Amino acid sequence: FYFSERSKGRVLLDVIGGDRTPATAITKKDRQREIDLRRSLSALNGQVMHATQAASRDEIVLAELKRSRETKRLEYEDFRANLYASHPELRLARAALPTVQAPEAIELLSSPSEAIAIFVAGPQRTWAFAITVSGIKSFELPVSTQQLGKDVDHFLHQLANRDLRAPETARRLYELVLGPLRATLHDKTELVIIPDGVLWNLPFQALRSGSGRYVIEDLALSYAPSVTILREVMRLRRPVPPPATFLAFGNPAFGTEVTRRERPGLMDGRLEPAPETELQVNLLGQWYGASSRVYVGTEAREERWKSESPRYGIVHIATHGVIDNRSPLYSHIVLARPEKGSTEDGFVEAWEILDMRLNARLVVLSACETARGQLSAGEGVIGLMWAFFVAGSPAQVVTQWRVDSASSAELLVAFHKEWNAGRQNISKARALQLASTRLLRSREYSHPFYWAGYILVGDHR
Repeated sequence: FYFSERSKGRVLLDVIGGDRTPATAITKKDRQREIDLRRSLSALNGQVMHATQAASRDEIVLAELKRSRETKRLEYEDFRANLYASHPELRLARAALPTVQAPEAIELLSSPSEAIAIFVAGPQRTWAFAITVSGIKSFELPVSTQQLGKDVDHFLHQLANRDLRAPETARRLYELVLGPLRATLHDKTELVIIPDGVLWNLPFQALRSGSGRYVIEDLALSYAPSVTILREVMRLRRPVPPPATFLAFGNPAFGTEVTRRERPGLMDGRLEPAPETELQVNLLGQWYGASSRVYVGTEAREERWKSESPRYGIVHIATHGVIDNRSPLYSHIVLARPEKGSTEDGFVEAWEILDMRLNARLVVLSACETARGQLSAGEGVIGLMWAFFVAGSPAQVVTQWRVDSASSAELLVAFHKEWNAGRQNISKARALQLASTRLLRSREYSHPFYWAGYILVGDHR
């Protein structure tokens, strides 16, 4: 367990625990250079977008623009590397945070009904550790790591296609992954899952026990990159509450279709408007009342996101998210097409989120596959949720696959009402459990495709 913790999420842990020194020591020349490079990147994003959508599209011109954008990305990354070399005080200080050991992990449990399940994927075998108030137990899963990966992919394919055979696969995966922990978890009601490797893609909530019950029916689930990171994000309590409660962006006006050619990572080649998300955020704005602010359509712009999100305690984004597995820090959230003359491009990229300081105790990304990203040994998922942790948000609700807009609206409105910003003394994990089971027991959305796509990552309280 100790050596597993030492290897998990070290880069993320260093950043979360680091001292984010304000960039006041650099020269005006360097600051201007940084601004110019960012503007150039935004301009090239816009040029690629327009060239992609032009009726008389020139593939040669488009290819050249994409090469120019990639060159500018490398130039910006090289600038930042040299800047930090010249100004070591600007680099995120590497925190000497001690690795959590078993007794300290047990201290994170607030009651005997809670448990933590840690998975470690080796080249051949995968192990699990179960932490309860009674101690720690280890298990070896009865399947090779390679076969487990194939089984998880098969399950995801079934879910994506609303396959009626998915419940049977869910039972088999339950026996493989959680079956060895059954006796240890039998009296628990809340479980924190620390996945590894391909298990980051597994919706544990959609697994089904031999009795026919889905895991979410018996356990309020949450996820974290490691126990040590969980400890640190649970410490991210703001000394002064943000002045406003709820900020939301929904159904931004893209103008015209955004295609895969323009932004890599799209699954079906296009992003379509989602009017259900507009209804979703408007309902939530009414629920939270006077301290809320909602932007939809052309108003859901990147400039507003950057200027206003640090002032809110809850941030809810209901739009498309695109994962770039080749360059994870260019994974992005799609907002409205910028106004003429804007220096933004309408795409909130992970590297931009890294540079922000949020005060939100919860960020909800009601988007497509926002939990997905590059799977790296020892680092977990590097993507949008990684960036939000660094920006200061200790908890996020994110998606594991391309979710349905209508069912998402119903689930997330139910989640917010159950949690009610913590005023009803109910944990975020429990609120998501109640919202998920509400859909599970409905006639229209009973298949796990509709309710199991959302997970809570980080501080589950």
